Amino acid sequence: MPTYTAYLRIQRDYLAIRVIARKGSGGYYEDVPQFAYHTHSKEVVAFGSAATPYADSRGYDMARVFHHPRLAIHDLENTYKVLRHFLDKAIHRRIPLLRLHFVVHMLDTWEGGLTDVEKTALIQTCRELGAKGIVLCTGPEEMSETEVLDLTRQIRSNEFYEAT
Repeated sequence: MPTYTAYLRIQRDYLAIRVIARKGSGGYYEDVPQFAYHTHSKEVVAFGSAATPYADSRGYDMARVFHHPRLAIHDLENTYKVLRHFLDKAIHRRIPLLRLHFVVHMLDTWEGGLTDVEKTALIQTCRELGAKGIVLCTGPEEMSETEVLDLTRQIRSNEFYEAT
């Protein structure tokens, strides 16, 4: 079983990643799930709240992830970029990514709920980030570290589990 679990709490305007270690300390990072990039070169210039000043700047565009009222994921590439950045910040490159379980917790509700396509996109993105096992859950209540670790005991390596 992996030594670390990444607990992703996803809301429309907020994303937090807590890395929970079975022994020792993990990491934590939270911010607005967005980034700013040059309109022409597509080069990312800032993530999170640091990207906000670019919103009205000429020559820059904003990518807001999880922001759409009906779709949890509407751009897979941008979702990956944001999750990769947040995960890197949370782990400070100390933890081997290939040993992580992911618990993806959708705190907000999207119109019509998560579709099978969105669930598949989340699973695919987590696997691209190095997840060995993935738990997807929904609900407005944040979970404790103990609850998160209990969920990861329900999955085996390279499996997906949807908590109810």
